[in-house]
Amino acid sequence: MNAQTLNALNESIRHWQRYVDGFGKEEGEPLVHNCSLCGLFYQSECSGCPIREKTGFINCRRTPYEDAWDAYNKHGPTSPEFIEQAKLMLEFLKSLLPVGL
Repeated sequence: MNAQTLNALNESIRHWQRYVDGFGKEEGEPLVHNCSLCGLFYQSECSGCPIREKTGFINCRRTPYEDAWDAYNKHGPTSPEFIEQAKLMLEFLKSLLPVGL
């Protein structure tokens, strides 16, 4: 993983940590324009994104993001339902970090 991708992954981890910590309303919706990884890879159909490399799918399909998005829309950014899903997304993102980081 190159430095730019690692930096974006770490920023995405911090972004989801803020949701877990209950600051989602201040951060805005968990959309493409709020994700550092999407900022790098979305326009190229996620080519090179560590999420796509892990799942084989574009747009965070088959990740905890799908359930987090649903919970966000149904219950809001500070709801227990969303925060629980955000925790799962956070752990998923952390699992993408290179070993030893």
